[in-house]
Amino acid sequence: MEVTPRSLILDLLSTLGRGSAPVSALVDAGRRFGIRGNSLRVALARLLAAGLVERDGRGAYRIGAAARAVNREIRSWPRLESQLVRWRGDWLGVHTAALPARGARERRLRDRALRFLAFRPLQAGLLVRPANLRGGTHGVRRRLSALGLEAPGLIFRIDDLDPQSDDAARALWDGDAIVAGYRAQREALAESEARLADLPRDDAMVESFLVGGAALR
Repeated sequence: MEVTPRSLILDLLSTLGRGSAPVSALVDAGRRFGIRGNSLRVALARLLAAGLVERDGRGAYRIGAAARAVNREIRSWPRLESQLVRWRGDWLGVHTAALPARGARERRLRDRALRFLAFRPLQAGLLVRPANLRGGTHGVRRRLSALGLEAPGLIFRIDDLDPQSDDAARALWDGDAIVAGYRAQREALAESEARLADLPRDDAMVESFLVGGAALR
């Protein structure tokens, strides 16, 4: 996993909840990943301009309003199973052609929001996912809006796909590969945990950040 000044700042600040961190602490953390202080300060200024971070009264930085919805979504991942219901073979669909055509930034926000909720393209302009999210279409609209998708488009339930389309939808996910990936990440976490106590403090911090971040992703 590549650690950039931008990703490091956002990942670190996201762990603080409502707390904040001074620039010196962020620069010190960047040093452990081989990131120069100047590069980190430039990234911090750009994140501030984009509203992804903000300054508090003491000059320290915290997650900004533009990043809070994403942070809330990510922090809910450990409770993912509680957000699911039994799948009965139907689908949730998003008709993206109904979304307004805007700039590259808006398209990135749209794609990220749909990716966070695991929608995948079945046909041009149509993304689907299993209809096993608690809250159904209403909940999906709310979560997509919170993630920055101002006009979530046409969201609907599909319960009568033709057999060929249903097979194509199911093929969008490789269950065996997903399970294998989970097992590999569990092994990586266990191996890392076994050696962390023997590593120098800085090396242990970097490893836990990298291995833990990969597992979350």
